[in-house]
Amino acid sequence: MKKQIVFISALVLTSSSSILAFGANEFPWPMFLPAITGAAGVSNDGATGVSSDLTCSGIAGCYSGTLSDNCPGYWVGGKVGVTVNTDCTFSGISQYGVEINGAFTSKQGDIFTGSATTDANGCGQFSITCTDYGSSISCDYQYANGKTGTIRSAYQQQCRSNNQYLTETLAGSWIFSYTIISTWVDYYDLDVDSVAEYPIGSNEYSIYGDDQYGNLVVAGYDPDYGDYSLYDPGSVIDQLFTFNYTNTDTVAGCYYQYSHSSGAWSNCFPMTGTRSSTSRILNITPHEYIETEEEHRLLVEQGSDNLTEKVILKRLNELRDRFVAK
Repeated sequence: MKKQIVFISALVLTSSSSILAFGANEFPWPMFLPAITGAAGVSNDGATGVSSDLTCSGIAGCYSGTLSDNCPGYWVGGKVGVTVNTDCTFSGISQYGVEINGAFTSKQGDIFTGSATTDANGCGQFSITCTDYGSSISCDYQYANGKTGTIRSAYQQQCRSNNQYLTETLAGSWIFSYTIISTWVDYYDLDVDSVAEYPIGSNEYSIYGDDQYGNLVVAGYDPDYGDYSLYDPGSVIDQLFTFNYTNTDTVAGCYYQYSHSSGAWSNCFPMTGTRSSTSRILNITPHEYIETEEEHRLLVEQGSDNLTEKVILKRLNELRDRFVAK
């Protein structure tokens, strides 16, 4: 059985653990080749719901395309990776960390139909119809709640593991902003060609790049926490961002700061980020981070609670290991 990851630009909103104020079952999962309910005259096998004589060998593989979805009540877009097997079952994960499983149950000419469902963080059950155009596939799907979505011109691409794919979605130039007392803006370039597995065999991936001062940074998707992080070490402070996508090129989450002089971590300061380009565009100029005296006092006084600090230190140490490995 041929089992591969299909990468598709898709919309699948964030999980309920995201900073967005949505509950479970409120996020879209625009997966690629899902299936619609079995058509009349097709005898399905009770275990998988797939017709015993149906094969998807002609479309099994990895794809990348563009998706739009209005399950949350407004249109969003994003990326998603999906595995389509020759037996017409499929699974996948979106850049928002939402997983899906389903199967095609019928085929007429170049049109495949079937059904699928998201995990508890997604929008639930949906039916889907996909058309195979030879070099690409396009799909229309509808959730049980009546909301809809589309995937257009999904082309075959190289297959990757879920974690590698999600880490690669971070590639490009980002602008992160957060407010302590004044508002700070940091710029990051992340290079898709730098993505590497560490430790080898762990299925954990990192992407490397630079901040606006030319310092090396490391980022990636963290399957243990179901979100993304970026670590930016410095001589005066270390900075850690944890976040999830809110749309194709926007993120939101927490900013943490570690002071080398006090040895203390701050609590979470809300942050947002916007991708300005999918390629690297920074003009690097040497500079040193300088926080105001009042902000330094606030950070020291606020500190962090023990639980927050333990979690952040654990994540930081993991990222430091990857940073040193680079």
